[in-house]
Amino acid sequence: MINIKPLLKEKELDALVLVSPKLHLIDPAFSYMTGLLDYEKAVYMGSSTQKVYVSGFETPRAKKDSELNVIARPKKSFESIFKKMKGKTVGINGKALPFEIYKFLKKHNILIKDVSRELVKMMAIKTPAEVAKLRKAISLTKEMFKLAVPGKSELDISADMSAFLRRKEARWSFDPIISYGKNAALPHAKPTKDKNGVCLLCDIGAKWKGYHADLTRTVRLKRDKSFEKAYEIVKEAQELAIDAVAPGKTAKEIDNICSNHLKKNGYTLRHSTGHGIGLTIHEWPYIGKKFETVLEPGMVFTVEPGVYIKGKFGIRIEDDILVTKTGRTVLSK
Repeated sequence: MINIKPLLKEKELDALVLVSPKLHLIDPAFSYMTGLLDYEKAVYMGSSTQKVYVSGFETPRAKKDSELNVIARPKKSFESIFKKMKGKTVGINGKALPFEIYKFLKKHNILIKDVSRELVKMMAIKTPAEVAKLRKAISLTKEMFKLAVPGKSELDISADMSAFLRRKEARWSFDPIISYGKNAALPHAKPTKDKNGVCLLCDIGAKWKGYHADLTRTVRLKRDKSFEKAYEIVKEAQELAIDAVAPGKTAKEIDNICSNHLKKNGYTLRHSTGHGIGLTIHEWPYIGKKFETVLEPGMVFTVEPGVYIKGKFGIRIEDDILVTKTGRTVLSK
């Protein structure tokens, strides 16, 4: 159970309210607080106690999925849940709260404070239980690379990986990027029927119990001096950046190390060095030149330098890194 008392005290809140209105609009902060991943028309109410209201027929499943007090949602759900909150101050996730719920709260004279920034920071520091789920997602992702058989089309490799995830009761973290040769020069290429090229790049991730892995491997399939040179530079850039990860360092510092190594060797990093992973595939902290975020123990993010040569090949090497009290752990090794 997440300790919300510091947040309530800091922001002078009577309660924290999070809503999951539709399956395609799940608020990651709702899942973070409740442990519930795929429930709609559900409400989290966190104050001196933490409760979650779900549809009556969903309560048995929710009681298995959540540590909180699970309550069957009343027929007039919002009226019943919030009627005692009139004149009180509640925190909301302004980045995810549906507008109709916002209007409802305002209509009933409930004072609102947007605490989305605070929620993002809380979610960036992973608990041991969250790290365990990330490790499982990463482990499944590593197994999928064995299915990247050269000679099979990008689409067939993607299909084989999809079947693997189904059998393991997991899902994709994002649409897979399976790219041969010139297709790999597009950082976010979609799988095609192509089945040959100088290299094969796979940027893939399994999602396990809501937590997302994100790994990229690029393998050489044909001798090519320009590819081999670029690959070694990308590998060195990643190793230098990972070795620099430690509490107190800034995201910008890590990005500079990575991008500067590529630059001095004649290449340009066309995207940021990395991004946080967790209940979403791209989350805070972001590892880029504009981010002064100070790294803290418990943060998990990718380090993924890349080089892309139009019409020839693309190279990206990506691993998932946990910041520890003394440095870092590469979760994907």
